[in-house]
Amino acid sequence: MGQSTWPDFLSNAAAELVTELFGLSDDPYKPGGLTIPAEDMATPPPIKTAGHQLDSKTIAYTHKIDMTGTDDSGAVGNCSAYFRLWR
Repeated sequence: MGQSTWPDFLSNAAAELVTELFGLSDDPYKPGGLTIPAEDMATPPPIKTAGHQLDSKTIAYTHKIDMTGTDDSGAVGNCSAYFRLWR
């Protein structure tokens, strides 16, 4: 990963503050964010497809973020969020 920018730092700090205020710090997922560039908003990238090994359903998406974390008991959690842009 590259260096964080000042806006990234501020958004992460704000997310951590909200997490602490609402008592979410023991939840397994750390706050995550996804920056979608203006170019992608004007001309969405090609659509990708994701599925689950236990289900035949699929989802079409253009952007994805993966979040992983460990809660206070040591349990590891994984979560992916999918987003699709279109015109």
